[in-house]
Amino acid sequence: GEAGRWIMSKGQRKDARYQSPLEAQRRATQQQTLQMNLNVLSRIDPSVIEIMDMAKHVVVYKFDTQTNGWQKIDIEGSLFITRRAAHPTHRFFVLNRSGIHNYEQDITPDILLQV
Repeated sequence: GEAGRWIMSKGQRKDARYQSPLEAQRRATQQQTLQMNLNVLSRIDPSVIEIMDMAKHVVVYKFDTQTNGWQKIDIEGSLFITRRAAHPTHRFFVLNRSGIHNYEQDITPDILLQV
């Protein structure tokens, strides 16, 4: 016999493999976490309608033109790239674990960003 079961539901490809209960639980937990994060971001910015991408941990640096180098500022935590219902339509947030101030930046054509 064939290893694994084959299932298909709306939106899935025909060759989708059977999803174990553990995998289903992991995906449900991820969806709950994503929804919780979306709720937090919506309280900060009510225009946020979607989390497009995220990173668990980032550190924010600022470029100092006097020293021509990067300086760490007191902001680090989870990064969220969001889509908004208002203009500008995209913004990123760093929910700060190191202090009380979060970091947010609109994503526009003129932004200078180094990742």
